Amino acid sequence: MIVIFAGPSLDRAARDRCAAEYLPPAAQGDVYKAALRRPNAIGIIDGLFEGVPSVWHKEILWAMSQGIHVVGAASMGALRAAELAPFGMVGIGRVFEQFRDGVLEDDDEVAVLHGDAASGYRPFTEAMVDLRAAVASAVAEGIVPAASADRFVAAAKRLHYRDRTKRAALERAREAGIPERDVAVLDPYLSAHRVSQKREDALALVTYMAAREPSFAEPFSPAFQFQNTIFWQEFTRVVGDVRGGGLPDVGQALTFEDVLDELRLHFGSASTFLQGALLRFLAIRECERSNLLVDEESLKESIERFRREHGLLSGAAFTRWRTSNDLTEVDQVLRFFKDQARVYTVDDRFALNAQHYVLDCLRGSGMYEAVVERAKEKRRFLETAPPPRTQHDVQERVERALDWYASLGGRNGARPESRHVRAGYEDKETFLVALCKEFEFVQAQAATLGSR
Repeated sequence: MIVIFAGPSLDRAARDRCAAEYLPPAAQGDVYKAALRRPNAIGIIDGLFEGVPSVWHKEILWAMSQGIHVVGAASMGALRAAELAPFGMVGIGRVFEQFRDGVLEDDDEVAVLHGDAASGYRPFTEAMVDLRAAVASAVAEGIVPAASADRFVAAAKRLHYRDRTKRAALERAREAGIPERDVAVLDPYLSAHRVSQKREDALALVTYMAAREPSFAEPFSPAFQFQNTIFWQEFTRVVGDVRGGGLPDVGQALTFEDVLDELRLHFGSASTFLQGALLRFLAIRECERSNLLVDEESLKESIERFRREHGLLSGAAFTRWRTSNDLTEVDQVLRFFKDQARVYTVDDRFALNAQHYVLDCLRGSGMYEAVVERAKEKRRFLETAPPPRTQHDVQERVERALDWYASLGGRNGARPESRHVRAGYEDKETFLVALCKEFEFVQAQAATLGSR
């Protein structure tokens, strides 16, 4: 998946050049929130300059630290790319090059006053970089001398970006002493030969990203260590963790609250799933904090492991699971399994440590007494139960226990080869021993109740 932030620099028709999700001009936090959805690449063309904080360098660095390619051009993207090129952000176009080389320095060079999304972000003023490009063309064609062009550029530069129109710039140039004959020819020339360097660079970015889409599948490899400072932690807390979801379409928007209501009132397990969601969030954050990237190999292992655990080994079963879980698009599947790979990584690292907190979790849930008492009762029974006498007896007991386990129907349809994994056992042998003990205990309890 590719995400591109674009506004007045890129008209809607030009967006067909690159298959991407196009978002409005980026403000602070928008790149971070886009990165949370795990796209392969993010393109930044336009961004907000005034009224809200601009895109923070740190959120771009964080996106790259997570293996996401970031490309910038034309406007805000060119500014940030010039500043972050040493860290691996890719800059495209002449505007980027001028900022990178120190020819341009001021943010107002690319700022314009424009309309909202409904208007197609129609610009009401001219970008300084576009006026520079236009008068440079006029000089190259011999329309006006370089001295008059310099006066025009200086006059336009003195205007606030909100007031920087072609008409206002010409009037200021006239006041600054540009010869009237040059104003007379420059006025119609600028109208007839409109030059937009920002648009050209924006087109170059979408063309570049479309051509590079296959290579974006390979995660970006940062040559820097992201610093997880207290300021960054506060930023992510304020911005929040917003991830795209795949809620089903039922004819009208289905909200998260709709799903929660089902868990609360029908399934009675909202708190359990919210705790699970919290653990998933913390596991993903731990990987991000440790700068652990999900490469192609770990992504593949994540998918294979998940399919084994959930009995989805056949292509048909996996397809049905994707459809029923509203993960029908490739980008949705990749996002889910990239996060799942992070969860597996943390699980593998800390599973043994987590066992030290199981008893306290039982105490917190109110289940401690019931679980411990049942474990004691089972142990007392097993200490007096006669062991199987022959290997045939052992095999028969295992088969009966497995049949009983499968008949319960509450194990999410786990296939035989993955049942021990779903039950939380490291190997099949340990699982079968525990299962046989449970089966005998349950059978004994049933016999006791039946005799009363």
